[in-house]
Amino acid sequence: MIMSLIFVPIILYLYYENGPRGLFIFYIFMLVDFVFTAYLTIQYYFKNKGEEFKIYTDKIVKIKNGVSVVYNNIDINKIVICKSANMDSWGIPYTTFETFRIARVYLNNGENFIMTNALEYDIEKPLSILQEVKFERRKGFSFFI
Repeated sequence: MIMSLIFVPIILYLYYENGPRGLFIFYIFMLVDFVFTAYLTIQYYFKNKGEEFKIYTDKIVKIKNGVSVVYNNIDINKIVICKSANMDSWGIPYTTFETFRIARVYLNNGENFIMTNALEYDIEKPLSILQEVKFERRKGFSFFI
């Protein structure tokens, strides 16, 4: 709804100023937006395909293909959450790929794994119950993490 309120005046302006050629600019923007969104959707699907996470106050349990791996809070060095800056409290996404969120969990042994919002839309919410775990927040598009 809000995106329509933003884009309709832009489309009308481009059409009024440049005629049908003006809409070509809008179509290029939409194509770029679609390509990035499709790319992230495919990447997130393959990153978390067959994975399930259970988050408790003292651990994260990763289940993949029936095999469970437990990461206790003391094993976790930090969790870096990345999402678009304008998605903070009442933010409006200007592109469809800005709604993607990602959390990279860094372990003390140097390994890491990724949790994407293909698993849970607001990935920060379930992770917030972890106690005594260091969180970092990176503002930017989720594919730059």
